[in-house]
Amino acid sequence: MDQKTLSTLEYPRILAALAAQCHFNPARERAGELTPSSDLDDVQELQRETAEALALITLHPGTTIGGARDLRPIVEDAMRGIVLDPTRLLQVKDTLISTRNLKRLFLKEQGEYPALEGVAGQLPESLGLVTLISRIISDQGEVLDSASYKLDQIRKDLKTQHSRLKTRMNQLIKKPEVAKFLQEPIVTQRNGRYVLPLKADAKANLPGIVHDQSTSGATIYVEPQAMVEANNRFRKLELDERDEVQRILAEVTASVGEHGPVLQDLVETLTRLDLAFARGRYALELKAFQPTLRPFPKNPG
Repeated sequence: MDQKTLSTLEYPRILAALAAQCHFNPARERAGELTPSSDLDDVQELQRETAEALALITLHPGTTIGGARDLRPIVEDAMRGIVLDPTRLLQVKDTLISTRNLKRLFLKEQGEYPALEGVAGQLPESLGLVTLISRIISDQGEVLDSASYKLDQIRKDLKTQHSRLKTRMNQLIKKPEVAKFLQEPIVTQRNGRYVLPLKADAKANLPGIVHDQSTSGATIYVEPQAMVEANNRFRKLELDERDEVQRILAEVTASVGEHGPVLQDLVETLTRLDLAFARGRYALELKAFQPTLRPFPKNPG
């Protein structure tokens, strides 16, 4: 069918309205690319899916594919060895949970929606990734202490070292021979090091390393020489924590990458389901009726 005919039939407007009913980005993209089909079997199968989606949505108005996300770029990166951050790993988890919920829905309604069940039957199990990601990452996107024994120990040591460091720094600023040279009696940080805000003209009175200065130049931020070793230990623990977190994320990413082809197929199946639900919602909005289709008569000549 040529573009002029499609425009006359307001086909682009129909596709836009259908896309607006989609909850899943890949389905929204697919909706905008649909073209009319003359294949009777394909059209009848789509009609069955639409009719079942309409019936399902009428019975369960809140039916959607849930919190599923477009995993295509995430999976591609994982398969290339690019380490996924916690936010992206949570998107994998959320999508697999949505998948699990859809499978449970059709299992509960088994036999009622055969066409949609056939599509949903292609959805994979959680692949162990939901459990793995839940064990590693909190719902707030933080790598949990319990993600590894080593990380747990590093963070305990960090907490202890931080407490000791702050205590010693606070004791230092209370000493009269130090306090009188400070702009403010506070402990702050510069370049990951704990420092004191010293009056610029008093630098010689507090041996240490200058890490920064104020815009006016009146204040310099000095790491007292007596605190360098403690700061070094604290900074080393911070780097150890960073490296262990990165190692853990790389390990989980590798698991996602191993299941890459299955997850890519999952996106395709979710796209089909979301499009079916979108057609059902659109049919409900239009109060549409299903037309009867017949094959074109064969040319006797």
